[in-house]
Parts: sequence; C-alpha cells; structure tokens
Amino acid sequence: MIDLALLRDNPDLVKRSQEARGESPDTVDDALAADRARRAAITAFEELRAEQNAHGKKVAQAPKDEKAALVAQAKDLSDRVKAAQQAVTEAEAAAEEALARIENIVIDGVPAGGEADFVTLRTHGEPASFDFEPLDHLALGEKLGAIDMERGTKVSGSRFYFLTGIGARLEYALMSLALQRAVDAGFIPMIPPTLVRPEIMRGTGFLGQHADEVYKLEADDLYLVGTSEVPLAGYHMGEILDLSAGAKRYAGWSTCYRREAGSYGKDTRGIIRVHQFNKLEMFVYTTPEDAEAEHLRLVALQESMLQDLGLSYRVIDVAAGDLGSSAARKYDVDTYAGGVPRADQHVQLHELPGAPARRALPPAGRGPRHRQDRARRDAERHPCHDPVDRRPARDAPACRWIGRHPRGAAAVPRRSRGRGAGGMTADRARGDERLPPTGSVKVVGPRKAARLVERVAEDAENPAVSTERLLIALDVDGTVLLEDETLSPGVVDAIAHAHRAGHEVMLATGRSWEGTRGIQHVLELAPEYAVCSNGAVIMKRVGGAYGDDSVYERFHVETFDPTEVVTLLREHLPDARYMVELADGRRLYTEHMDDWNLAHAQRVGFDELVARPVCRVVVVSPDDTDDDFVELVARIGLNKVSYAVGWSAWLDIAPQGVDKSTALEKVRTWLGVEPERVLVMGDGRNDLGMFRWAREHGGRAIAMGQGPDEVRAEAGEITASVHAGGVADVLRRL
Repeated sequence: MIDLALLRDNPDLVKRSQEARGESPDTVDDALAADRARRAAITAFEELRAEQNAHGKKVAQAPKDEKAALVAQAKDLSDRVKAAQQAVTEAEAAAEEALARIENIVIDGVPAGGEADFVTLRTHGEPASFDFEPLDHLALGEKLGAIDMERGTKVSGSRFYFLTGIGARLEYALMSLALQRAVDAGFIPMIPPTLVRPEIMRGTGFLGQHADEVYKLEADDLYLVGTSEVPLAGYHMGEILDLSAGAKRYAGWSTCYRREAGSYGKDTRGIIRVHQFNKLEMFVYTTPEDAEAEHLRLVALQESMLQDLGLSYRVIDVAAGDLGSSAARKYDVDTYAGGVPRADQHVQLHELPGAPARRALPPAGRGPRHRQDRARRDAERHPCHDPVDRRPARDAPACRWIGRHPRGAAAVPRRSRGRGAGGMTADRARGDERLPPTGSVKVVGPRKAARLVERVAEDAENPAVSTERLLIALDVDGTVLLEDETLSPGVVDAIAHAHRAGHEVMLATGRSWEGTRGIQHVLELAPEYAVCSNGAVIMKRVGGAYGDDSVYERFHVETFDPTEVVTLLREHLPDARYMVELADGRRLYTEHMDDWNLAHAQRVGFDELVARPVCRVVVVSPDDTDDDFVELVARIGLNKVSYAVGWSAWLDIAPQGVDKSTALEKVRTWLGVEPERVLVMGDGRNDLGMFRWAREHGGRAIAMGQGPDEVRAEAGEITASVHAGGVADVLRRL
C-alpha cells in the first residue's frame, strides 16, 4: 500500500512514477479523492456516535415519564449511527481499492518504458555455438533419462514433470551448491512453509495484479507460495528487528507453485514455465541506507554462482513498466537455455530507502476499541505514522512492517513512529537503547554502550528527570495503542526514557496474556509483573531479561463460577456471542467473534462454556451499543461479578471485587513501592477503579484526552489523546 503521507504531500512525484510505469496519473487523483471521502465519512460517523453517547446519558438520567420519548429518539439515532458506520465501511473499502492501484515509487535511474526497454548493464561470456543442430533442454533431458514430462502430465496434468536419475541428482547438486554459497556469504539456511495466510501473500504483492498466478486452498483460506520470498517476508511479521549488529540474511529452500495463467504462446516447452519447481531464495532485512548496496551484493552472488557453473549471462536493469506493483527496482540475471530465447534467474529489489513503513503489532486478544477517535487520527497523526503506510521522518531511525511487505529480496526494515508490526526494535540508529530490566544484564557492543551511557548521563544531569522510582501502569487500547493497533506516537522512546530514570513501567489491561505479551515486546518492556484480564490475571517474569528471552508465568489468578451470570445474560441477549478465559489461559467461545483473535481458542457448546471456573467472561452483541449494555446491566443487576462495558458493544466480566486496582495493589506491595509513588494512565470505563485507587492513596491518575467524560472526570489529570502521543507527553516529563 502506498505511503499516504507521501501521496498527500508530494502527489506529483507519485504521478511521475505512475507515468514511468505506463500507468495513468489519474490513479493518484482518484486515490486522494477516495482518501478525503473516507475521512469525511469517519468524521460524520464519530459526530453521530458522540451524539448517541450523550443522548444515552440523557436517557439514563431522565424522569420516568420522559423516557419513552427519549428512547424513541435513541432508536432513530441508533439507526443513523448504523447507516453512518456502513458508509465508513464502504468508504474505507473504496479508499483501499483506490490506493491499491498506486504502485511503489520507482528508484531514480530506473529506465522508463515497458518490457523491451530494459538496459543491459553488463554481459559475461558468449552463448555456446555448435556446428550442428543442438537438442533443446527437454529433448536432451528425455534422451538422458533426466526429465519425464509425459508421466508428469499423466499424474498431475500439464506443466508438471518428474526429474529422474541424473536430472534429480543435478537439481539436488545445484540447490546444495547454492545453499552452501549462501551460507558462506553469511545467510541463515531456512526451510519455510509453502502454505501461507492471505495477509502474507497480500503483503508481498501477489494478490494484486498477480492474483491469477496463485493457487488457493479455499477450504482453509491458505495460499501455495509462488516463491520462497513470501514466507521469508512474513517470518518477522509483528516484530521489531534490532539491526545494530548488521543485516539479517536468510536463504529459503522450498518448493514453489505458480498457475502460469496467461502464458499461452510463450516459452512453454519443457520445464521453463511449469506449475511447480524448487527454489533457493536469498532474502535480506537491512537498513534503508544499506538497501541498494545489499541488493547489488545479491546480484553479485548470483553472478558468481553462474560463473562457477561456466554459464554465460547478461545483467539487465528492468524498465519501470515491467516492474511488479511492489517493486522499486529489479535486476534480471539472464542466462541461455536450449530451445528458448532465455531463461530468467532474477534477484529483485522491490523497495527503496524512504519507502512506506509501519510498526506492526502481533495479533491482539481483544476486539475493536475507540472508534470515536478515528475521525481525529489523520489530523493528530505523528509525522512518522499512518494507519495505512507512512514514510518515516528524514531523521528517524527505520524499521519495517513485514506483514504488509512489498515483494523483494532486499527488504528495507524501518522504524517510524514507527511501525516495523508491522514492520519491531528498532535498529537504534539514534542510539536510544534502554537499560535492561532490574536484576538483568544485557550485553552490547562498545559503541552502543557508549551511546547508552551518554544518554543516561544526559538524563542524570537533567533536573526535570525524576530520581525517585515510580510504578507506572499503562492501559493498552486507547492509551499506548491506537484503534488500528498501531502505537501512539513517541511511546517507545518515552518508555525507554522512564526506564533510564529508574521507573518500573508495566501494562494493566483488559486483554488476555496472549494479547498482551506481544505488546510488551513491541514496547520493549520486560516488567516484573503484567496485569491482564482486567485484574483477574497477574503474570510474573520468571526468566529472561529482555524481549524474546523473557519468560512469564501465571502468578496470581482470580476465578468465579460463570453459570449464573452467563445464564442471566443469555436470557436477555440470546443472539450474543460468549467467550470465557479459563484459569490456565485457554479460551472457549460459542460462536465466531469478528475482530477478536481466536488463536489457541476452542469453540464449544454453551454447556461446556460454563462447566468450570473462569477468570473472565466476554459478551459481544454487535446489534447493541455500549449504552444498551449500560442500561441492561442496570436493569437486570449483575451480582457476584465486576464488569466493564467496552466501546464496541461488548461486556467484559471479572470476579466480584476484582479490577485493575486490586491487581495493581498486589503488584505495588510485592515491588515495595509506596502508594504515592504510583502513576496510572488509561482511557476507558475499565480504568475507573484504577483511577480511584491511585488518587485515594496519593498517586496520580491520568486520563487520555479522547476518553469519555466520566473517565476524564474520575482522573486527576488529563493528557493529550492517544493519537497526539499523550503517554509520551507525560513520561517525557518524569
């Protein structure tokens, strides 16, 4: 997906790139118009949603004799909200479709024109010549007993084959030689899966103009890979890559599958255009400034391989009109095969320094939150972030979101606000490393250590930096994460700043641990404790000091018998969907719940759902609003439980007397932190108890600027919205 910031700020550059590819520059104007329509639809929806929330409070407070009329008005308002929400859905789909027509920005110097307009950069050797008519590769292979196309067709259909005898041995030998050369060059050998999810295939550019080339398993919603680069591109999806020690280089050996649709009349004889073949793919994650050099290194390795085999070849710079939609530059290394004009071996750079980048997050364990803020996300967006893709600021370090990764052998990791999922530590080009957690050791190189010491010294000399330890508890959704699950601007650096000042930063969230641990990794957090499931679960770090090495156990779990409350709710919400979290972390659900991560969850019948104690019950009812839930809870009464109402028609139920505050009080005691040295930040109704607890004991409670009135009223302080980096503003002042 094209960088929206670049599209808005420099549409002429994008138009020139489109024209160089032979595409209409009108696609740029169409995309900009669709983007404006999307933002207008979001604004209209959010205004109506705010009006609905305000009206709900009015209904709740109105005298009994006025409620009937107000309820009727609420129904009309609800219908308008649903219509506006549908308009947003349609506008977002139209915008995504329009943006998808804009292809990656080609690198300066790429030849303009189509397939025939490539530039030959160099040649090596000359094609072999004979004083007789040579056999083509298929005829020769059949004569030597190396290729059997006839039986391949019998078994699997056209364009399938058997490699037999010397043919099979030759393939093993070539693949093994290539792998050894890659290993010698510092590449890590990989055998990746050959079935991938749609988001991986889409992220590498194969579901656009190349969709008809891809095999899909409809029953499982999986795709057969057309090249090893696809699973390798997804390998680090949802991670931050620390590239301070250099690029990450992988060599993937896999079977690849292509439908070869539309190749009728082309080079179809023999095993040139076939549906299945083996491939060794070199794939590199590197920094933007090193990307083009890394790409040329890959070309050199390919050339060296061909030279070792005694083959003649040419290297061409492929013209812009012949690039794939996600390509920024591509070099083809062409050698010669009997019976066909040429057989291609190519390495490809499909991205350039400064190309679109995001910080991505691992799959979450919660449903959508804070739709009210979406209207403001573009206006308040940090300069290094966009919900689709955004170019990092010129002086920002870089990391890359792999989940939406344009195809290519030399991928460019990025860190903008950044997303880098996504793609997550960043390469630390500015030297903003943080200290490891208390009681741990992190080994770094001398230069990195020197930068770290310098930063710590700067903080020590800064009178604005607190020297007294705080326990800082942060909500997740709407506090450190935006509605689209990207990070609030500046939050990673601000957390690092708080750590350097000696504070303990942790998460206190309604998410399950499965939906929390990845967020900790993205935030570069490894606290002693984490509060999950609205206080019902406390996780404790029992091993590892940082990042992927951190190991946590379920240290304290509160449970209750869900039978009574779930049965009661089912009577009033028969069409709702129910999910429970067991004491061991497993989740059970009755029906599929859109926008919720159900990985490692099991679908069960209603009786099994309530068959054992649980630490959490989630009820989702898309046809209701949050005000409907508030009214229902007040009407039927929920006994023996605590509850929080979500923003998107879901109810989160915990054991009676349990919320974030009860868990945080335990954590505070275990850590030996004085009550007045507590700081909590959040934005939702499930944060109210945490706010009251902090304030009553002399601590600080800070609400995000976009939170509802009752939440902001409960807090002692209000910071900027999550889109404007409210958490970073607070932490930077500590």
